[in-house]
Amino acid sequence: MIAFSSVAFFLGPILVGLGLVMLAPCFLAWEMGSADLGAFLISDAATMATAATLILATRHHKPVLRIREMFLLTNLAWFMVCLFGALPFVLSQTVGGLTDAVFESVSAVTTTGATVLSQLDQLPKDILLWRSTMQWIGGLGIIGLGAAILPYLRIGGMRLFRTESSDLSEKALPKTRRVLSRLLLTYLILTALCAGSYWVAGMDAFDAINHAMTTVSTGGFSTHDKSFAFFESGRIEIVGVLFMLLGGVPFMLYLPILSGHPTPLLRDSQVHTMLLIYFGAASLLAVWLVATGQMESVSAFREAAFNVVSIATTTGFVSADYMEWGALAVMLFFFLTFVGGCSGSTSGGIKIFRFKIAFVMFRETIL
Repeated sequence: MIAFSSVAFFLGPILVGLGLVMLAPCFLAWEMGSADLGAFLISDAATMATAATLILATRHHKPVLRIREMFLLTNLAWFMVCLFGALPFVLSQTVGGLTDAVFESVSAVTTTGATVLSQLDQLPKDILLWRSTMQWIGGLGIIGLGAAILPYLRIGGMRLFRTESSDLSEKALPKTRRVLSRLLLTYLILTALCAGSYWVAGMDAFDAINHAMTTVSTGGFSTHDKSFAFFESGRIEIVGVLFMLLGGVPFMLYLPILSGHPTPLLRDSQVHTMLLIYFGAASLLAVWLVATGQMESVSAFREAAFNVVSIATTTGFVSADYMEWGALAVMLFFFLTFVGGCSGSTSGGIKIFRFKIAFVMFRETIL
């Protein structure tokens, strides 16, 4: 029998976190005198009230998570974050209705990047900030899920922790909390560095913060309809390439760096393979752009690298209309969408790790 009280015990703090994050667009709406302030306040109040109800109802409960509770917790957490995250879109009437609001919210939390919104340049800044924040939350959630839940389910090939049972025991919980807190710190540091780099490269503070959140999460939401083509800046594109790559790296490899040991990251074969694939694809595309007379060598490699990394990590930023680059570019991007980044990263796709496993199995059984 499923212990629903154990699931509710963890859902409460998750919603508290969502409610606290929702205060950022609330403050921005208040500061700008936006008409959306009421929508955000009501959404935040509903989120916090639900969280308080769950916390009070389970305050004397001692949680025990088995595999079935973990599956339920994972699904309910995603569902509730998407549902409450859709409230500002509905109440502000930014979208056509509940269906569009839920679509936008789910797309953000899953870092898919699809959107029902248009004319982004004319939308209120508080709504744009909430879209980016939702995507940032989604990227963090993917990392947290991989670190805290999947190892206990014995799936995914990532055994970050080893316990004698499938329960999330008292002995395992402190270790899980330590790892999650360090992952959160890493995520915050990368986001701050990305925002600062974008600002130095030429973005204003608002665009820098928004694009930093959607770059590190490899989600791809932008504050402009033209995405990165709006800025027309090579420096901004270079910053984007760097942090999209960092978002595509296994986040567990960043933890030793916090202790001054970068060796695991530098020696990881999955990271090496990812960089090799991306560099090869970008070089091929750059040669094609130069050979067809569309660009000069330096700008060709920069544009090729930006769009290759964006597509391969499933981020979705664009700096140009690559449909005009010819059949080779379109075909190359099509295949890169399946590649993805590394396992344990915020990127999507099949992931480099699975391709490496498939290659090893093919080599040992066929060749």
